[in-house]
Amino acid sequence: MAEARALLATLRGADPGGAADSLAAPPLAEVSASPDPWLAAVAASHPRLRELEAQVGRYRDEASAARRRTWPDLELRGSYGWRETLAGGIPQEDLFSATVGFTVPVFAAQRERSEGAEMDALARAGVSERRAAELELRRQVVAAHAAAAAAGRAVHLLADTVVVTERGAVEAAWSAYRTGATDLWRVFEATHSVYGEEVALVRARRDLARAEGRLLSLTGRGDLLGVALPVVKEGGR
Repeated sequence: MAEARALLATLRGADPGGAADSLAAPPLAEVSASPDPWLAAVAASHPRLRELEAQVGRYRDEASAARRRTWPDLELRGSYGWRETLAGGIPQEDLFSATVGFTVPVFAAQRERSEGAEMDALARAGVSERRAAELELRRQVVAAHAAAAAAGRAVHLLADTVVVTERGAVEAAWSAYRTGATDLWRVFEATHSVYGEEVALVRARRDLARAEGRLLSLTGRGDLLGVALPVVKEGGR
């Protein structure tokens, strides 16, 4: 057990020699009735959307650079040289020169325009891809929220009503058996029934945890679940 705890702490980036966390299942947070707080995280600051937006910006910059290469390139050059006095005190005039040149992309203009048009097309496709990614993220958030809400209702129904009722039925069966009003088979039947409902409760809690984890991975809004996410400092420390 200690070895497993140390390995788990190492994988989490925590000190293996620190205080051990409890292995008890954490309480599941309540999911909001509306998905709007989760959908608010699917904004321009979302990492996936920022990545696609940056890609669109790169395509646009490349298109602009390609179009600029079709313009004539003006080149200015100048030089100045100091000449020493010759033997006998004969002076020499300094030398200077200046040149002006134009580079006209006669043969490359068509290629550069084609490259710019290609980058513009890629930028437009990137805008559409970003919009599609945003819609897909919103769809996944809505689906995960619906799954979490359904699992939460199942957990409350099983924990607060069904399992409590079944456990009361087991106690009643035992009481009836002690008084001779029923046989042991009825006790076993009631016990098996409550066991099945408790298994269903565990599965509902598992489904709720998975749905909440999905919401967290899609949006990063740990605050909506009462989860404090680790803060990664500069340099990964």
